[in-house]
Amino acid sequence: MSRELIDVPPGPFVHRWTVRLQDVDAAGVVFFPRILELFNDTLFAYADAAGCSLVTLMLEDRVVLPVRRAEAEYLKPLRFGEIVEVAPVRCRMDGPDVALGFRLARGCRAGEPGEVAAVGITEHVCVDAEQFCRTEVPGRLLAALRPIPAFA
Repeated sequence: MSRELIDVPPGPFVHRWTVRLQDVDAAGVVFFPRILELFNDTLFAYADAAGCSLVTLMLEDRVVLPVRRAEAEYLKPLRFGEIVEVAPVRCRMDGPDVALGFRLARGCRAGEPGEVAAVGITEHVCVDAEQFCRTEVPGRLLAALRPIPAFA
């Protein structure tokens, strides 16, 4: 997993985040589940920017994307006050299943990708919220995710 997500450039969409005091643990580094939360926040921000609000999808269209599996690889510590950029860099869509690969970098400067601190994958299943059964990914979400390069 890691080489494909580490080596890929961040792409046109990045979600910037500053490590807050409440995000760090007793060792002074980001508490590990925060990274998975950040991947989820990045998905929502990306979808909004691509014109497909996941909030609208959930509340009005009654389609949800529960996480079936999530994994992260922590490569460098993140500390209070650091600014990081998270980008969705890989995607796989197969019927109701959607997998997204994320790249998190620290020390990003204009025109430079920064140092990769974490990578991860979240796998989702598109579900009809009322029946709670698998359903096809809505067309506007498919269109929003298509620009993300596919996994190799």
